[in-house]
Amino acid sequence: YQWYSNAIATNTGGTSLAVANGAQTASYTPQTTTAGTLYYYCIVGGTCGSATSAASGAFIVNPATSISSQSTATQTQCIGGSFTAISVIATGTAPLTYQWYSNASASNSGGTLITGAISANYIPSASVSGTLYYYCIVHSTCGADITSAISGAFIVNALPTITVGSIASVCEGVNSFSLPYTATSGTPTSYSITVGSPAMPGFTVVTNAFLAASPLAILIPTTTLKGNYQFNMVVKNANGCSSTGNLFNLTVSPLPVTGPLYRKPNQ
Repeated sequence: YQWYSNAIATNTGGTSLAVANGAQTASYTPQTTTAGTLYYYCIVGGTCGSATSAASGAFIVNPATSISSQSTATQTQCIGGSFTAISVIATGTAPLTYQWYSNASASNSGGTLITGAISANYIPSASVSGTLYYYCIVHSTCGADITSAISGAFIVNALPTITVGSIASVCEGVNSFSLPYTATSGTPTSYSITVGSPAMPGFTVVTNAFLAASPLAILIPTTTLKGNYQFNMVVKNANGCSSTGNLFNLTVSPLPVTGPLYRKPNQ
């Protein structure tokens, strides 16, 4: 007996199989190590000649699930930012299904299933500060599920905050006012101030100035007339994250008006 394999359904021109798996006996067990379709036939020899069997039916080996490429780079954002999508490229017997998981540690097991994350691509959320890792489990109709390697760290930095204190009014002609603040979080290191509405004419905006201890001395034009002026303050931390705006108002009071000196005549 000698068994042959063939890529087409014919009993000629095939490839002779080695002795393993009964290829030189009356029975042969086809192998499943390589995806594809093969046909088999056997030539039986004897003292009075040989005979060739008909070609077998198709022996179809479906591809097992595998992952050929995946995202492993680390990404960093501030709360409210947008991460770039991560993805896996998988092959296997269709249909392929995907399920993404998050994990607080750099491990591709024991994570938390992410509801609705069932495609080859996933965009992690940047809505909560902290660090998470991600991985994907791919399933097909043939073979065991395959788990991707763990992603790089996805770091979400908190936004800094600041609370502006009560601001005392100033008189016309002064060149600065005192800006007290309290209750910072997220370690702000710099601040910026822009005008609001109504705007103070001639005010020079402050951009990424060092956040010194409270109170801050903020310069204003000495030509500022009496009125109520609005400003917006934003702080930034070393991670490059900026706070939401903090509106505050400054009142500029008029100088007192004095008349001419009057002297009562001597009686």
